[in-house]
Amino acid sequence: MRHGRDPGNPRKPGGRSRVACLILALTAPWVSMPIAADCDRDLSHYRIQIWRTTEGLPLDTVTALAQTAEGFLWVGTEDGLARFDGASFQRAPVAEVIGDAPETMDALTVDAAGNLLGGTSAAGIVELASPGRSPVLIWVSDHGVTDLLAEATGRIWAGTRGRGLLRREHADAPLMQMPESEGATVRALASRRAGGVWVGHEGDGLQWFDGDRFRRPMDDERLERLFVGALLERADGSVWIAAREGLYRMHDGHLEDLSTQFGVTTDAHANALLEDDSGAIWIGTAGAGVIRVCGGRIERLTVADGLSSGSVLALFQDRERSIWLGTGGGGLVQLALTPILGIKERDGLPAAPVLPVMEHSDGAMWIGTFGGGVVRMMDGVAEPVDGLNSDRVLSLAEGPEGETWIGTRDGLNRRDRDGGVRQFGRDDGLKHPSVAALLHDGETLWIGTLGGLLAYGEGRFEDILPESGDAIGHVVNLFRDREARLWVATDGDGLYLLEDGVLRSPPFASEMPSRVVLGTMETPTGALWFHTARGLLRWDGEQVGLVSSRHGLPDPQIFSMLDDGRGGIWMSGNRGVFRVAAAELDAVASGHMDDIEAETFGARDGMPSSETNGGFQPAAWRSRSGELWYPTMAGVAVIDPARLGVERPPPNVLVDRVVAGGQRLPDLSLREVGPRPDWIEFTYAAPTFRRPGHLLFEHRLRGFDDAWYATRDRTALFRKPPPGRYTFEVRVRRSGGTWSEPAAAEVVIRRHLLEQPLLWLALLLAVGAAGALAARRVSRLRARRQEQMERAQRMEAVGLLAGGVAHDFNNILTAIMSGTDVLMEELPADSPLREDAGMVMDAAARGAGLTRQLLTFARRQPVHPRWIDIAAEVRAMEPFLRSMLPKQVRLTFDVVPDVGRCFIDPVQLQQVVLNLVVNGRDAMRDGGELRLKLWKESQRADASSAVLVVTDSGTGIDPAVRQRIFEPLFTTKAEGTGLGLAVSAGIVQQANGRISVDSPSGQGATFRVELPVVDRPPGSP
Repeated sequence: MRHGRDPGNPRKPGGRSRVACLILALTAPWVSMPIAADCDRDLSHYRIQIWRTTEGLPLDTVTALAQTAEGFLWVGTEDGLARFDGASFQRAPVAEVIGDAPETMDALTVDAAGNLLGGTSAAGIVELASPGRSPVLIWVSDHGVTDLLAEATGRIWAGTRGRGLLRREHADAPLMQMPESEGATVRALASRRAGGVWVGHEGDGLQWFDGDRFRRPMDDERLERLFVGALLERADGSVWIAAREGLYRMHDGHLEDLSTQFGVTTDAHANALLEDDSGAIWIGTAGAGVIRVCGGRIERLTVADGLSSGSVLALFQDRERSIWLGTGGGGLVQLALTPILGIKERDGLPAAPVLPVMEHSDGAMWIGTFGGGVVRMMDGVAEPVDGLNSDRVLSLAEGPEGETWIGTRDGLNRRDRDGGVRQFGRDDGLKHPSVAALLHDGETLWIGTLGGLLAYGEGRFEDILPESGDAIGHVVNLFRDREARLWVATDGDGLYLLEDGVLRSPPFASEMPSRVVLGTMETPTGALWFHTARGLLRWDGEQVGLVSSRHGLPDPQIFSMLDDGRGGIWMSGNRGVFRVAAAELDAVASGHMDDIEAETFGARDGMPSSETNGGFQPAAWRSRSGELWYPTMAGVAVIDPARLGVERPPPNVLVDRVVAGGQRLPDLSLREVGPRPDWIEFTYAAPTFRRPGHLLFEHRLRGFDDAWYATRDRTALFRKPPPGRYTFEVRVRRSGGTWSEPAAAEVVIRRHLLEQPLLWLALLLAVGAAGALAARRVSRLRARRQEQMERAQRMEAVGLLAGGVAHDFNNILTAIMSGTDVLMEELPADSPLREDAGMVMDAAARGAGLTRQLLTFARRQPVHPRWIDIAAEVRAMEPFLRSMLPKQVRLTFDVVPDVGRCFIDPVQLQQVVLNLVVNGRDAMRDGGELRLKLWKESQRADASSAVLVVTDSGTGIDPAVRQRIFEPLFTTKAEGTGLGLAVSAGIVQQANGRISVDSPSGQGATFRVELPVVDRPPGSP
């Protein structure tokens, strides 16, 4: 939120809040702790994200979790097994090997060879060789498998219902039942550091197996009757036991009941145990959520804290350090440590928006709120500052004697080190009580108010006016550069410079992007950046450079700019905080680059709110330890660039699936495809669970088009590649990161019999022997080929032109869609602006679809066909078509329902219909009738076509024009491009259809499109 000209009514101001003393470490030393010290991070600082069946999970009861070497998270549920890459779930084909048995997956583990093993409730143990191989049953039984344990030696242990304990020594050995375990139910397994394996029984307590027989760890009757659910042995030798009867710890021959201490009861007993890589113990309960024991603290997350279910059945930590919860009925839950610390009301802040934030020389952080006063945070303790003339705080500054100056809605305050406060108002000479900007240069306190600029020194206030003598309005930021010049930023009156005692407009004032100037930043080289409501202006003392949203700024309105000292410039706005490389920003401002790449952070990354605040001073702060502090509408966001600045390697990328003409190709290093496939589709994956939506992919099909194509999609489709050998390559990177090594898949498209060179050689010899008649025929064929070559060259030229224009236009639409998407995310659900934003998004999406058609026409972008109901798609266009026709043109719409399913890109189909209707409209300048009909025709028993006919009552088409009507760049219209009908013809031909035109002299024109349809698409149930 940028404060407007009246700071008296910011959004939802709250009253004064009581601020509790925090025992938590919330100041800079806490933020700069290494990431492994998770005990210093409250459970409330974990981001909770939930996936259910609506997002592709097989069932909302998750019973087991594991991660394979490629990075995929495997999720076992009561109705099947799914693979998750952070973006989507893919169900594993377990039913192929277990038949009609239930697909309940109660246990998962990864063996030493990297294979995933799954224990089912009634079919045995399934092995999935990674990646992408078909499952295999390695042990068949109707006894349920309750737990699996894989050792580094290759040995596998399995706990079962009624068959006791099983062991497999290596991959080629069978699973053998251990002696003395027949009829027993083993519920839990854990490695024993001293050798053997810990075994938890159902009603028979805890034992350990030494390879020959079962042993009791100690003489305690309690251990002999427990219903054990989970086991964990720690490095200190202690064994944690989760049982229906309670939570226990066995150590040095003693058994300790922890149930009361941890709040575990028989109604909310412990189900699961996990020790994470920082040494914290996680306990999943049957109804009271998850408990974490870390650094001597016991914390709990429940449904009241945002969990989807209080029943936690499985716990797992992935390689990116997220904690995963499998819940009973609540789906899959991720607890991720956010890269940003959010300080909110629960941490001692008043329930009010935070406006200014500042670090004092004594190390304390001062946080000003609008409606809750000032909070001073020092050594983990938050305390309110009393005695102010208003609790609506707008600005903060420190004086040379360590005093703190506080600007409020109702005046100015000075708080001395001893806690004494003096108030200043109109009676003291303060021109306007709303103080939005403060700066003390050691001699003078400079004050920005709603009524202009003042200087305070020697006990009196002095108005500072420009040369014209007129007031300059609302001052929101003051900055003193290294040459001792004072820059004065205003909300609506532009930028001013105080130099040699004179306040005047700077020489580049006419080039400022906006008269709403929100602040100034100076780089180490001495260049000045001015951030405004419409982008940035850079001034190096001589040259001016501009950077705006068209160069890639995620938000045109910049509230603050901070140099992190690590090569990055951080900016804030209403869409969060984003980082740009300083070198990129300079290069764009100087004209050496066209675009910047910004990495954006918001509420999903731990910020209390994506809406930061500006128009106050300081609007952001870089602490002495390097953290960046940002005020938001719901608290303070603290970012440690050192933590974020360590470049994370890109995730693994792999080609997941190759489909040619609707048929999936085998998972082999080299795939052969039959002649003339209509299309080839490659699906790829890059498993990551930290900001998966920020991944950027590039792919290419070498031999077809060697240029890399950038996308955030995870599929690539290529239309009708000619015979040859191709290599599909794909690579991935995180925002601002480096590219991964490309993953590759080779494909060979065989030649058709008629395309074999030897066959053509034989035919040519035969033609050559036929004599003069054959020679004349060859001559005609050569002329026809020459004509085709010239046509192909014209098409190539058109393609280059269309591709270039489409790419430029697509960049504009991408910026529009990105901005609109963020806007819709931030708008409240009941906001009337959501509908307008949706209309913008729909229009931009339609424009993006049209640009994709141009790119497809230019063979520079794959299309996205799918089976669609062609009648439904055409009917949906009726309101739009009627709206684009003049009143004097009457449209007759006759669409037969249930025509069938057509395999075509729906946006391309819309383009064809639109082009034909527009062509008919333009043929009837004085009005007339336009008829659109769609019906189904059957050519033979197994083939049908949807017939689309568009007829106008215009003057008709000359025969000479009809011969060229589908040629690119050919048009008879003064404003025409000559691409509409050419693109339409290309789309229809790519969909294996036909297009024709009939126009009796003076009787209008009829365009007929025939597209193949089926009643049921391949692969449908």
